Amino acid sequence: MNKLEFKINKKDIKRHNKCLICENKKLIKISRNFYKNKFVFFETSVCSKCLYIFRTQRPNLNWFLKNFKKRFNYQKKNKVIYINKNIEKYREERYKKTFNFLLNKINFKSVIDIGSGPGTGLKYLKNKNKEVYALEPDKSRAVIAKKNKINVIIKELEKIKSFKKFDLITCIQTLEHFQNPYQALKIMKNFMNENSYIYIEVPNFYNNVISFHDSFYLAHMSNFIPETFFVLLSRLNLKPLYQTFPQTDNGEINFGVLCKVGEFKNNNIAKKINKIKKIKKQYRTHLKSQRSKILDFDFENINDISMTWKPDLKVKNLIFDNIFSRMAKYNTSKKKFDIFLNKKKFNFKKIKINKNLQYKKIN
Repeated sequence: MNKLEFKINKKDIKRHNKCLICENKKLIKISRNFYKNKFVFFETSVCSKCLYIFRTQRPNLNWFLKNFKKRFNYQKKNKVIYINKNIEKYREERYKKTFNFLLNKINFKSVIDIGSGPGTGLKYLKNKNKEVYALEPDKSRAVIAKKNKINVIIKELEKIKSFKKFDLITCIQTLEHFQNPYQALKIMKNFMNENSYIYIEVPNFYNNVISFHDSFYLAHMSNFIPETFFVLLSRLNLKPLYQTFPQTDNGEINFGVLCKVGEFKNNNIAKKINKIKKIKKQYRTHLKSQRSKILDFDFENINDISMTWKPDLKVKNLIFDNIFSRMAKYNTSKKKFDIFLNKKKFNFKKIKINKNLQYKKIN
């Protein structure tokens, strides 16, 4: 099997000098990824005002779209099994919990899921006789959604010109992938009328980023703490009705909100200094050297469009197993961390998974 590599040049890099949520220009750098020890292609920073954690340098959208296609062609040619049945089974169960919650709280006949992936979770609503659509720009995932008999729009959200209105818009574990979450949600609002609802679910930084590995997680452009997310909603006049606490396959608790269009004011985040320290500390977990103010990593090649580098193409059952298949060691001559195959197995304490989606009403 041929090796897969995604090459990158300086011209493919986009830089942001201000916060994408509150437009503050004072950003605190956390980590940087170098390509062949030459230039930074991925940089993580935190906003000093609203505590939005995001990639201040990252590959641009065209680079991702070009390499989505390259990955699809490679996987098809080499018959790579990129869909893990166990992961999809869990995705279906997780969506079922979410949709049961939504079915109990609101009335809706039509729904569009933004960034649906293979559409596995949407089959549940199809069986409930709902009008179900999916938006998925990655053709390799969209073709599977079509096999699941989902109406799929294979297009980037940013390129949609006309909008059909839906009773419910869902964006489940997807907003963090968009280049600009504020602009993405602003576009999603075009699918809404005055009576529509939108449900957004993202990883909760405090529970999701448990090590330095997020520094080179190409799939995520953003990391959110709940306080920051409420600032984002207030800028977009999205009024939260319920806060949810969805769980991953290992029990990790994330963050969701069910909203309607309406005025919502929330711009205050208390104890910022302590929270910035906590954010920076979480990025240094599992690293032996913690002396430098900014964590620098070096990559000789990029072979995975989500995780930057993996030792093999196998998709493991648990995300943590994929993440911790790598380890970092400080290279004193480079003054950067090198990434290599990790043979040591990490054991994580599994949290009890609730039968139903946990939530609370927001007054």
